[in-house]
Amino acid sequence: MIRLNRYIANSGVCSRRAADKLISSGKIMVNKQVVNSLGFKVGDNDVVEFNGDVLSPQKLIYLLVNKPKNKSALDFINDKSNENLSVLGEMQECFSGLIVLTNDQYLIDRLSNSSALIKQKFILKIEKKIEQNEINKLIQGINLDGIKVCFDDINYGRQEKDNFQLIVTVSFGSVAYINQAFEKLNNKLINADRIEFGGVIKGDLIRGKSRVLLQKEIGFLKMIKV
Repeated sequence: MIRLNRYIANSGVCSRRAADKLISSGKIMVNKQVVNSLGFKVGDNDVVEFNGDVLSPQKLIYLLVNKPKNKSALDFINDKSNENLSVLGEMQECFSGLIVLTNDQYLIDRLSNSSALIKQKFILKIEKKIEQNEINKLIQGINLDGIKVCFDDINYGRQEKDNFQLIVTVSFGSVAYINQAFEKLNNKLINADRIEFGGVIKGDLIRGKSRVLLQKEIGFLKMIKV
């Protein structure tokens, strides 16, 4: 037996707190009867309905993937074992680094909100050296088609003969803004590798491989402000 709010949350409808509100407002039926008791528990043979749909709790899965450049997140989802998962942290194929695959629809919907402040750290390779005044522009905010985009932090990384490396931290929603921002500065983004997403770091995860998120890492994602 589990509490009704947990059953609803495990079905991917909403969070437990939001489930409590559904229960209190009489929107949940158990075995064709309206239930509005927050402490109500259900078992395996009970039928729980919301808006006429029968709910089915599922085991929530959270996978961290280190995506290679020029490979789509769909390549990982199309793996038979991941076919019911969706992407958190979608990015262009030309980007590499961390994405999260999950079946937690509530978390996906929440973090897909344009107002979600998701801290992300990238190692960038750019064509030309960026000057301090250009760094200041990116931090103070650069206009992209009427949207002011601000980088949180920018530091020089390892410099190579044919390109320049930067380590940047951003918290805006669309990572496509990174490419657009450097185009605005007449510079070319050669590669972007995401090494942190919402407090979850790459660590020693090998490119092209995945691992299950730790409970504390799932907590980091759930605590992101929206």
